[in-house]
Amino acid sequence: MKKIISSILLLAGVTVASCTVELPRPDVVPDPAFSLSGLQKTATISSYETTDVTVTVKRTYGVSKELMLNLSVDGAEIDSYNEIYSTGFRQMDSKYYTMPESVTFAPNTQKAEFVVTIKTAELVRDNGKGAENLLIPVVLTGASMEVADFGSMGSILIGLTTSEPTIIVDVPETPEVLSFLSIDPLDQTVTIKAGTNFNNLDTKRVSIKIADDKVAEFNAANGTSYEPIPSSCYKVSDGTFNPEQMTFEDVISFSSKGMAEGKEYLCPIVLEQTGGYVVEQSSPVYVIASLTSLRAWTPEAVGKQVLPSYRKGSVTIQMNAPLSNDLQVSFKYDPEAVSAYNAANGTSYKTFDVSKVSVGEASIKAASKKATVEFAVDASAMPYDGEDAYMVALTVDQDKFPKGTLFDEGRQTVFFEVVKTITGDYVKTVEGVQWEFNLTVGEDATFVAANKGGGETTHKVTAFTENETGYNSFSNRIDFTAGSAHEGVPQRYYIIYGGKWKDGVILFDLSEEPDKDGFYRMVNVSDRRTDDDWIWNKSRFNPADGSWDLQMAVFGYWNTRKLFCRLTR
Repeated sequence: MKKIISSILLLAGVTVASCTVELPRPDVVPDPAFSLSGLQKTATISSYETTDVTVTVKRTYGVSKELMLNLSVDGAEIDSYNEIYSTGFRQMDSKYYTMPESVTFAPNTQKAEFVVTIKTAELVRDNGKGAENLLIPVVLTGASMEVADFGSMGSILIGLTTSEPTIIVDVPETPEVLSFLSIDPLDQTVTIKAGTNFNNLDTKRVSIKIADDKVAEFNAANGTSYEPIPSSCYKVSDGTFNPEQMTFEDVISFSSKGMAEGKEYLCPIVLEQTGGYVVEQSSPVYVIASLTSLRAWTPEAVGKQVLPSYRKGSVTIQMNAPLSNDLQVSFKYDPEAVSAYNAANGTSYKTFDVSKVSVGEASIKAASKKATVEFAVDASAMPYDGEDAYMVALTVDQDKFPKGTLFDEGRQTVFFEVVKTITGDYVKTVEGVQWEFNLTVGEDATFVAANKGGGETTHKVTAFTENETGYNSFSNRIDFTAGSAHEGVPQRYYIIYGGKWKDGVILFDLSEEPDKDGFYRMVNVSDRRTDDDWIWNKSRFNPADGSWDLQMAVFGYWNTRKLFCRLTR
């Protein structure tokens, strides 16, 4: 860029102010060029009718005026590229593309764009994979005003990288199983899904085929004896394509027409095309169908479940086939199953009175195969973190099902261990940890007012275990004196507040009975730091939702540590 220079002459302390020299202001020469040069390939699909390639031209100087640049093609650019890189590209025939003769910068703009439209389908149809070897050598050849030399950035080689239009079929890991009931033979459907790498699929050129010849192959590989499904048992619909998501779906409707009871049929499904597409399908989508009796079970009947502290839960009932009408289902509370569980596993779980367990009902909707049943346990008489373990067993209510229903052995009862504990992780919902000096005893209002605010810190409430290592150094984990309700028994719990050991640890117990409001009080409170700290405490635990309302201040020698917040799980 040319510099504009102005000067003032000073001679021996004399200022020459009466004479000003004005130099001519030079013109700024625009410097247009392609933003990218050399070989530029655009990825596309060979079945697309056209592919638009947007080319950008930029300029840094001389942006205030409109500027038009002439565009042309020059095969010498390809020859030069081939010579440098030892390639064998050829010039694309002009019948395969269209491009403008010029591109124009608007005033006060630094870039301009033009589009080269390539007739992709025709190009690939005539040249096959050789289409990727054809280039359009676009060059800047002139301008509407004086511009800087274009140099190496005045040309660009445009070409395509083509992929075949491909349909990728989703193949489930296991076959879909359809059971039809002789008492209620409701039709069922299976959806075949596929994804594509292109957005112009013609669904008339894609079809579903039932490959009966694959049945023998499947039987040989899996040691089965399925029969080919009768053609009267299925009907294929017209597929649908979503061009935005590039997904294809086709629904097949199945019925029991032509099935014999006691036999199992196999339906291998493959996707075929007649539109020049590539179909990738690792194996057929297999559907197993049979005419059978109604079966029911609960999927959760595996091992032992743990019922959380809020003592509410849900359990599922599932059938092997849908019915044409809604079916009300439920579970029965089964204390005898707990006794059998104890005998089989060497455990000693206790049970709840029947009045303490409530089980709801649910509806398996028509054409559906499962429902979820809610239940609740009233464990108010069960102590927190007690020595005894409790279990609830729920067994499928077989009386709710149609006559002749089969119930899978060993999959009818769910066992829940009921846990009632205050230990665990809590979230602080109101800011509560503050360190203050010289706080006077009894200023309860000050405590509350000073501890409003936000913040979320995780706190953990933990129960002590016998001979627990790492906590024996708590000098004031006290054994209560003779005559007290907790004679010789140290506190059962501790809470780390502030999220770090250095912030503080409070040791405590729960009151044996709730207060008039139904809350348990934090009692027998002490601080780990010193035997002499005095603690003001009004904290309590809400058994209804498992939350803590902490109101506490520890009066130490140097400061007062305050804890005012709500903890929730």
